[in-house]
Amino acid sequence: MEITCTETELMILKKIAVAAAELDVETYLVGGFVRDKILGRSTKDADIVCVGDGIELATSVARHFKPVPQVSYFKNFGTAHIKVNISDNNDSSKAPSTGGGLGEAGAFDIEFVGARKES
Repeated sequence: MEITCTETELMILKKIAVAAAELDVETYLVGGFVRDKILGRSTKDADIVCVGDGIELATSVARHFKPVPQVSYFKNFGTAHIKVNISDNNDSSKAPSTGGGLGEAGAFDIEFVGARKES
């Protein structure tokens, strides 16, 4: 099965991958993004699970965007969230219209959660 992502989605996923590699944590794209891609739907958010600290990963990912988005975190649950303004993080000559399924005014939400590693 082949899943097709937009240039914007690939840019976001690459930034997540780089941050995960820097922290040396296994990271997985899960949830509605995967479902929507399989069904050929547009996306406006992504859920990321890492084997480790989801808050630390979110903070690291945020630093790869300009301007750096605010990281909202929920320590009790070990989760974090960032909202990326796509128009600020894409070459305007390659940026798709915000009608491509992105959220409000070209925003893309990314949720992070950490999972423990079973021994």
